[in-house]
Amino acid sequence: MGFMLRYGLVCFLSFLLPCIAWAMPASPPVVLENSTTRLVADTDVITPGEPFWVALEMQLAPGWHTYWENPGDTGIPTTLRWDVPNGFTAGPVHWPVPERVELAGLMNFAYSGKVYFPVPITPPSQLTGKTYTLTLAANWLVCMDICVPEKGEYTVTLPVGEATEHSYLSPVLARLPKPLDAEAHYQVDERHLTLLLPAEKLAAYEGRHAELFPLTDGLIDNLAPQETAWKENVLSVTVPRGTIKETPPFKAMLVLENDAGERDGFLLSADLREAAPPSGGLSLLSALLLAFAGGIVLNLMPCVLPILSLKALALVKKSAASRQEAIAHGLAYSAGILMSFAVIAGALISLQQAGHAVGWGFQLQSAGFVTVLALITFAVGLNLSGLYSLPHLFGGAGHSLAARHGLPGTFFTGALAVLVATPCTAPFMAPALGFALTQPPLASFLVFEALALGFAAPLLLVSLSPRLLSCFPRPGGWMHTFKQLMAFPMYATSAWLVWLLTREGGEQALAEALMLLVGAAFLLWLHEHMKTKLVHKLYHVGLLVFAVFFAWLLLSGPGRLPDVQEEVFSSSRLEELRAADTPVFVYATASWCITCKINEATSLRTTMAMEHFKKEGIVVMKADWTNQDKEISAFLRSFERQGVPLYVFYPKGGKKPHLLPQLLTPYLLVEETSPVSP
Repeated sequence: MGFMLRYGLVCFLSFLLPCIAWAMPASPPVVLENSTTRLVADTDVITPGEPFWVALEMQLAPGWHTYWENPGDTGIPTTLRWDVPNGFTAGPVHWPVPERVELAGLMNFAYSGKVYFPVPITPPSQLTGKTYTLTLAANWLVCMDICVPEKGEYTVTLPVGEATEHSYLSPVLARLPKPLDAEAHYQVDERHLTLLLPAEKLAAYEGRHAELFPLTDGLIDNLAPQETAWKENVLSVTVPRGTIKETPPFKAMLVLENDAGERDGFLLSADLREAAPPSGGLSLLSALLLAFAGGIVLNLMPCVLPILSLKALALVKKSAASRQEAIAHGLAYSAGILMSFAVIAGALISLQQAGHAVGWGFQLQSAGFVTVLALITFAVGLNLSGLYSLPHLFGGAGHSLAARHGLPGTFFTGALAVLVATPCTAPFMAPALGFALTQPPLASFLVFEALALGFAAPLLLVSLSPRLLSCFPRPGGWMHTFKQLMAFPMYATSAWLVWLLTREGGEQALAEALMLLVGAAFLLWLHEHMKTKLVHKLYHVGLLVFAVFFAWLLLSGPGRLPDVQEEVFSSSRLEELRAADTPVFVYATASWCITCKINEATSLRTTMAMEHFKKEGIVVMKADWTNQDKEISAFLRSFERQGVPLYVFYPKGGKKPHLLPQLLTPYLLVEETSPVSP
């Protein structure tokens, strides 16, 4: 009898549970090809002043995924726009734990299967109506081998009543990430970011692999493996850094697997503070000695040696006339170096105190600084080659200054040596600077000044010691030849700086930099030969054009990587080109489309493709569907497509358009868009 009673109870509950699920307050479902969604409420009634939960429930088709708050390398997160009654407030989305989804070398943070996006709703403490309606408009992106934007509108109406014990979303809410009650720190170096957490707060997970999901896009290399270590009561997660080189306080989610095989998420404090990396056992005295030695060796760098050599030769000339004058110029040169290093140290320490991760040569992260430095080194090279003379360039006043106030010129020569030395790192410098960048401001400043003293020491010793001066050959015609020879290391430095610019801006930056260098050389040559009114006017016009162009480049930033020569898609323009019997290649893309970006990087934006399009006279049209566009949407529907990418080739002769595969290679692209022989 007891068995029959238990069996009957089980059957009754089996029938009742689907009814309870069906009774959960929810909107009618929005059924689309790749997802089914609805708005569900956690409660049957609204109680005045009592917050409750509602969630967008999304069931994704097999193989499809949608995106987390930070989508990773591509994609866009789900957006919810609420229309709630007066006095009600809708809180932020509480994002569930995402998973890492890799596709063709790109890493995304995403969801698959069934996922809920819960939001807290707070009603006012006084409610006069009997029922209230919540309205939601949602937009999301689903991706597999293509990406399709989807959207839906939902309404849920709830009556006012006393609080009940019903909590339809309790399993969902229980799996939401929880704030981690622990003080977190992070360390950074040039390549890695390491998160440090007290292990006792996560003792139940000890020994398990951890995953870090940052909310800041570009903070880490999303695709790179993450290393987990548990030792000395500290959990560390080390990840290669991404494109963002500044490391302000950031938010992140840490994910660990529990004993049941479920993935638990922990929200880290928004105010992570930087922990100083270990100094490698260096003392302040050791760092000062290493910095001094590194400064001495820095003089042998190709960009510095010409300036040092020429200044040493100038001291040989001056010592022949007056030893005191040689000593004064040696001190002025050293003062210029010490002052310049003090400025660099002050700027670097200030930036670090403000939370920026910078190091020696941080100026080279600025395209404007690199451009100016390339022009300076090129101009110095032209001067050494004899294209122009500095006194003549600055006119009579400059000649007078050089004649009567030579020490300021020597001072600025020392500053110039520091300027051109910043791209270089000599032996012994790395450990000393690594130590300096982790110390209090005063210790950091002392290390930089020790580096400056080492940098100034060789020339200062030459000026102070008559014996060292006597080791140099006597002044003569060889000095002019040596001066011209020293121009070539300066040209090499300028060429390296231009190459550095191309790393930021590609071929466009290269073209712009070369135009600046040629323009500067032409202006310097004009000034040296400014003997007629015509040349005088030409010089001033050229100077104005050069200044405007240079200012425009600095304000607009570095050039960008070369793009396919293309037109913006429009149906009317497409028909016009077809009527003219012009072959056309149309590619529909979006910034959030993974496959699109892979194809563009590996196939469309290749020399092979661009040369092929040019050779065959094919007009390339880009249909950018990043934002909703009715004309592009109609174009997609005309080929029975819901999303991007879409590649269509319209051949000559009025032939039917030809659809290309969604995954391209350069050879496939060229083959599919080549004219077919009759």
